[in-house]
Amino acid sequence: MIGFLLHIDSTSKNPIKMQSEDLDLIRTTTHIQDNSLFLFKNSVASSVELEGYSLYVVGTLIYKKNWNTKALELIAHDFANGMTTETVALNARGQYCLIIYRQGKVTIITDKLASFPIYKYEKGNTVKISNIFPLLAEKNNVTFNFYALAEFISHLDGFSFDSTFFKEIEHLDGGTIYEFGDQATSKCYYDVLKGIEFDKYRDLDSTSNEIKEMLIENLSFFRPKDRIFADLTGGFDSRVVVTILKANGTVFDAGICGDQTPHESQIARNVAYKMNVKFREDFRIDSYEKFKHTLELHHKISNGIPELYHSTELINYYTDIKKHYDMHITGFGGTELFTLDQQVVRLFTDTNGEIDIDSYLRTCLKHIDVLKDEYMEEMSYYNILRLKLAEVVEKLKCRDSRFILTPITLSSYSRFFHGSLIGTHNCIVPHYSPYLEANIAKKIMEVSPFFKYAHAIQKNILSNINPEVAALITTHGYAANDSSRNILNSLKSYAKKILKIIANKNNLLKNYMYFLRNYIKNKLKSKVQDRDRLYWVKEMKGDYSDTMPIFELINKNKYKSAMRCHKHKNRFMARVVYLNKLMEKCNPKQ
Repeated sequence: MIGFLLHIDSTSKNPIKMQSEDLDLIRTTTHIQDNSLFLFKNSVASSVELEGYSLYVVGTLIYKKNWNTKALELIAHDFANGMTTETVALNARGQYCLIIYRQGKVTIITDKLASFPIYKYEKGNTVKISNIFPLLAEKNNVTFNFYALAEFISHLDGFSFDSTFFKEIEHLDGGTIYEFGDQATSKCYYDVLKGIEFDKYRDLDSTSNEIKEMLIENLSFFRPKDRIFADLTGGFDSRVVVTILKANGTVFDAGICGDQTPHESQIARNVAYKMNVKFREDFRIDSYEKFKHTLELHHKISNGIPELYHSTELINYYTDIKKHYDMHITGFGGTELFTLDQQVVRLFTDTNGEIDIDSYLRTCLKHIDVLKDEYMEEMSYYNILRLKLAEVVEKLKCRDSRFILTPITLSSYSRFFHGSLIGTHNCIVPHYSPYLEANIAKKIMEVSPFFKYAHAIQKNILSNINPEVAALITTHGYAANDSSRNILNSLKSYAKKILKIIANKNNLLKNYMYFLRNYIKNKLKSKVQDRDRLYWVKEMKGDYSDTMPIFELINKNKYKSAMRCHKHKNRFMARVVYLNKLMEKCNPKQ
């Protein structure tokens, strides 16, 4: 199933009815009746319908080492034997939303980390819930949330983004059971931050081994017949995942999205070759017509992804994967959980080593929002951000910035960015990341912060599982088995290796020809990848205009100033164009 829409009108005598209809993947609903649960299905729909109740899942639900349809069958069996909804929810995992219809009630269960985003529209007596953002934003009366707009197009880049663009639409909480019948109720069944003990694990080897076993367990649910495709980039996150898949004996193919650099593609290719895994790079947008079709599909199912144009490459990637595979595995969330940015820590920390929110905001004050002051003044924006960050600090009862940055990132940026990607891509093919599980998230928040520098845990895991793969260089400039703690030492190490090669004159010509051959190959590949980018950049710039309605809200001088200092200018411009399209489609009140 690709999605659902639950429409509740509390003024109705019969607040909930059940209706299902099969929809083509890109077809929109034009007639939505009140008080209905609409199910939008495709060929990979996962549902179980029995006498008295029905179970549906969007996303990837794992239960007792089975996933989606088989998992639903096991849940139905447990319900029949008297198991409670809360017990089922605690035993389930993955990135999913489970919908249960029985005895005139609809129950919605969100995953423990809210990794699969679910949106609720509420105004007056009407409540609508869906995993497809446009169904709520474009078909209801909405009002702009100026704080969310300001953060979306500021240099903070969604750092604490926990709200949507509209006041009437909000995220459902993770780890929560929602019931809709005569009355609407909700109950939290899991809170990942409850009982957190910071700096609990201080031994790198034992901690890495425990996390490795968790990842192995998280990835141990595939059936022999499952066709698995895994992301493989040049970094650590995906390399750990594919190494564990291989160690588990899982049969899979690997590949890289078309928007990566030739250098990263070559690194990923080397890893796949070393592991004897089929590596695919044929997921390309090879015509403008294909780009337009993919962009149209993106408009239909996008869960608020910011990179509307750029992400067409990802949508095409997933659409092609669906033709050949049953499940897509990624390393989403690995960077946010397993690494700590020392520069951000310094910005957040005062002289006593405690968090200093005002210091951070003063440092970032030049990265102002670009809205006109009548909609959002600069200081109002930062005051709201200050309060949001202060709430997290108070909840965690901790003022050490090294510990609280991971929970902030997990609950906000990760949900906004990776959650949007996961939600949208699951509309096409089931998608799963072993990092975005409660066992990993809780564990990693309790480890020593020193383990989050230089990818220490992931390097340790790789070196233990597959030393040969660990020896291959990454896009970070060093290999997983490199004990260097900083890039400078890594550069010195590689300089010595180059000098050693030069000193060996017998291998000089051989190595020169090897590098020349790969240079030419990468240049040819880069032309194809540049063509991929050309479509979305051209389309985005064609949609851009200084007279766009969005500039009724945006201060053009601030916008131009932000453009000058933004490192991804095309993507920054694309965000403004995306908001303009949203404004035209939704016609929100100001």
